[in-house]
Amino acid sequence: MKVLFKKALAVLLVMVFVGGVVPLVVNAATIPAGYTPIFTAQDLDNIRNNTVGNYILMNDIDLGGWGNWIPIDGRDQNDYKAFSGILDGNGFAIRNMTIVDSGELYSGQFAYAGLFAIVNSGEIKNLNIINASIVVSVSYDARVGGVAGITEGSVKFSNCSFSGNINVESYRATIGGIIGESAGDISNCYNWGNISAEGIGSEEYGSITVGGIAGKATGSIVDCYNWGSVSAENGGRTVGNVGTIASGIVGMIVDASPCRKPFARHSCPS
Repeated sequence: MKVLFKKALAVLLVMVFVGGVVPLVVNAATIPAGYTPIFTAQDLDNIRNNTVGNYILMNDIDLGGWGNWIPIDGRDQNDYKAFSGILDGNGFAIRNMTIVDSGELYSGQFAYAGLFAIVNSGEIKNLNIINASIVVSVSYDARVGGVAGITEGSVKFSNCSFSGNINVESYRATIGGIIGESAGDISNCYNWGNISAEGIGSEEYGSITVGGIAGKATGSIVDCYNWGSVSAENGGRTVGNVGTIASGIVGMIVDASPCRKPFARHSCPS
């Protein structure tokens, strides 16, 4: 009886193959409970429809044919809805992402560029961004990173990497290979990308801050490495408190304790 059963099963499989039906088999054990699997570029783009969900990549995602990637932020017009879920890259890569922003992606006072625009109280881990091209040229503030433009709240980034090119022109900018401006914790992240920024205009306080991992950080950066080139130019500006900083890991570390924050609204001990 067992022999007959095996023969019948073999015949059935041959019939399915010959008939052109190729079943998609997913090992459910590789998808953690409560996570939405990401198989395609469209799946990745759909994250913006639910920015509080948990997601996991199931293979490499190639954005080469996607066109201009709009950073994920779940926004409605200019109402920003930061990502606050979990993205587990599962060791896979997002390849050939292209972002070009000359002011048309966002209107207002800030340009946020990266795979994500803003991440707030979420977690990004085990993710590789490979061969990305990010070009931002705006006349106002820019927060640009390979994975996220800016993070707020308690955010964790771990085991992430970036390769490609980031080029920014702005009157004030904070740029990093992983995160432009980080308020959370970054660990075991790597940058192989080339990052350059140039200040434009003559506005006062038009600083340019660039780092291989983060342009500015108020949280921790642990066991991170940079093998890419990092450069910043002030564009010849001489007005006001214009500053230019470029560093291999982080351009500027800011003490986030309440009494050291700029413009603290309460009294602090002497």
